[in-house]
Amino acid sequence: MELRIFDKRVDGSGLIVPLSMLLRQFEAVCPSALTGKWEVLPGSHGYGATICEWEDKLDSGKRVLLPANDLFSVLLGEEEYFYWGHLRTPEGVEIGIKDSTFLYARGDKELLDSLSSGFVKFDFCD
Repeated sequence: MELRIFDKRVDGSGLIVPLSMLLRQFEAVCPSALTGKWEVLPGSHGYGATICEWEDKLDSGKRVLLPANDLFSVLLGEEEYFYWGHLRTPEGVEIGIKDSTFLYARGDKELLDSLSSGFVKFDFCD
């Protein structure tokens, strides 16, 4: 099942909320989120030196596996960000951003319900 989040920033820019908001919500509802290694999946790209380094590794066919703390420290800072970002947790939950159009999470219904409680405009898809 997939949760799609369409919340907009409150600054009037019309942009969707950043992926960091979904990461913070994920951390709040799943405290074990900061354990293990997360994978940055192929197709991810965005802005910032570290993000571009990950892109280069993915483009050369390498896997990008990072300790959760390392990933979170880059993405929660909001100085670097994905336009298209696809992440997989050690438990197999996928979260990300698609073309700066919406955030998403894929997992079981109970987790997605918990994640959705932090947002206003969202849909569930099969």
